[in-house]
Amino acid sequence: MILYPHVVQRMACLTPGACFVVLGFIAFTEEGLLWAVSAMALVGVILMVRAWRMGVVCEDTRIVVRGQFWSTAIPLPAVTRIDQNRSLAAIRWRSTRRNRWTLITAFTSSSPLSFIHAVNKGRMNELRRWVRLHR
Repeated sequence: MILYPHVVQRMACLTPGACFVVLGFIAFTEEGLLWAVSAMALVGVILMVRAWRMGVVCEDTRIVVRGQFWSTAIPLPAVTRIDQNRSLAAIRWRSTRRNRWTLITAFTSSSPLSFIHAVNKGRMNELRRWVRLHR
């Protein structure tokens, strides 16, 4: 099962990467900065792809939380709790040495749009249900 945020939220998350791409091409007008333009555009494209793929992937034995910059794989038996309030969503889990938590960036929003919160809440409920059924 793969859980993605609302398409409006996904589009908003593309903004930082798009800014890198646009600023890279604006800087292209300067001579001798081709390497900088290429680097900015590459970073922007990578950020945009990562932003579009943000979400939670539920596999047989683990949960993979895809974020803007990195992904975290959490073993299913290690999950202790799934938290959510109006603006934050996280998975609490136990590693071999300590308690940890992983922020679910895809379902974390400070948007004033109420339908975004409703979709995020629904996705988190689906995740809770899935964890309960697959433990």
